[in-house]
Amino acid sequence: MVTWLATSGHRVAVADPASAPFGAASKQALIQNGFTWTDSGAGQNVFKGSACDSAGTACKVRLESGISQVRGAVTANAGGNTQLGLVAKSNIVNVSWTSSSLNGTTGNDPNTWTEVAESAYSGYGQIAQYGVALNGGNTGAAAAWNHLFNNSWDLDPTIQSTLAAYGY
Repeated sequence: MVTWLATSGHRVAVADPASAPFGAASKQALIQNGFTWTDSGAGQNVFKGSACDSAGTACKVRLESGISQVRGAVTANAGGNTQLGLVAKSNIVNVSWTSSSLNGTTGNDPNTWTEVAESAYSGYGQIAQYGVALNGGNTGAAAAWNHLFNNSWDLDPTIQSTLAAYGY
């Protein structure tokens, strides 16, 4: 990934590490694998949102407010601005579409996604997720989370498999 970013015009979208735990893990993964993270400014490489677009080739990492926006920046790919994104697996599994040709359907994001090995961000540690907001379409995952919250995090294998099916 770091070698790929060195090529002119290549950039990756990540959630803003200042406000999103998955963004902090993404930042750690990039740094741990050799990327020099320098916050935005003239001639630097990390810019927030659309500021990345106007920064041209100086921008290598586009910071989005959250992982949903990262997926949007990659899948919208307006003018080829962001070719890759680092998101939580739960953000690409059982997606309920509200626009595009997939409007009204639920399914895995049809774009090409690759699971990053946990060792790539081991310096950050596991991401603790204490609560999630789910839309009405993910009733299986919502029921599993409700069970966990109401049963002292009982790690029943059925609950684990339901959550895994939703990318958690």
